Amino acid sequence: MKFTNQDVQNYYDQTAVHYEYFWNLDQSMALHYGIWRKGIKSFGEALAQTNIELAAKAEIKTTDRVLDAGCGVGGSSVFLAKNIGCQVVGVTLSQQQVERAYANAEKNNVKDLVNFHQRDYCDTGFEAASFDVIWGIECHLTESSKEKFVKEASRLLKPGGRLIIAEYFLTKEKMSKSQDKHLRVWLNNESIADMVTVREYENWLTRNSFENLEVEDITKEITPSARRMFFAAMLGGIGTKYYNWFVKKASYFSRVHYKAQLAQYRSLRRGAWTYQIVLAKKK
Repeated sequence: MKFTNQDVQNYYDQTAVHYEYFWNLDQSMALHYGIWRKGIKSFGEALAQTNIELAAKAEIKTTDRVLDAGCGVGGSSVFLAKNIGCQVVGVTLSQQQVERAYANAEKNNVKDLVNFHQRDYCDTGFEAASFDVIWGIECHLTESSKEKFVKEASRLLKPGGRLIIAEYFLTKEKMSKSQDKHLRVWLNNESIADMVTVREYENWLTRNSFENLEVEDITKEITPSARRMFFAAMLGGIGTKYYNWFVKKASYFSRVHYKAQLAQYRSLRRGAWTYQIVLAKKK
């Protein structure tokens, strides 16, 4: 299913209140799955672990200029600026998220190291070869023509620059009826375009001047996050149904978001998708 940039913006703007409550958004500044390694004791720690692992894997340095593609409310950008001291530029389709990202940067005393823009990460308008690292966490599967993101990343990176993403991928191109049923409920109610396999994504990277690909499957490590979202959606769904009965003008995505959160876990349990960290270098 295809979604417009406006659809994606609407999804994040209309569901922000859910992330505030169930993700503790003011504190975590995160809109993604958390990685549960040994010793992780809370969802907040798991969310932070995602930033820690991607930064280490990409070997981000103080001298790097990073593009946070799909920056949300600026959580990863703030983390990189605060903990590494590098310059970060974040882009998102939501002006509401841009404003919140700047507020988070100011609260964490890194406003001089970050900039945020309401732009499409497939067509940023930034100069070619102007970044050392392109960073994305669950960011570009909203795009129907996903290879456009890879092409733009290749254009923006300096020779030897790194692309690092954490993303969900199809386990295979042809799904069973049960897998496809739950997958469609998830994707359609979160404005996510059709997912692809890791192999297809690797092919895109190779033909767009990327090399030295490293892929790490961390499905097991994010499963506690997916399960937590499932149970939160069960609770949230009860409240949503009552809300929908009495507030007839409730926005579309705020009404159906709980269905997506139920379906993401159900499709995971049925083996429809995996979660991978992908690192590649620009030739």
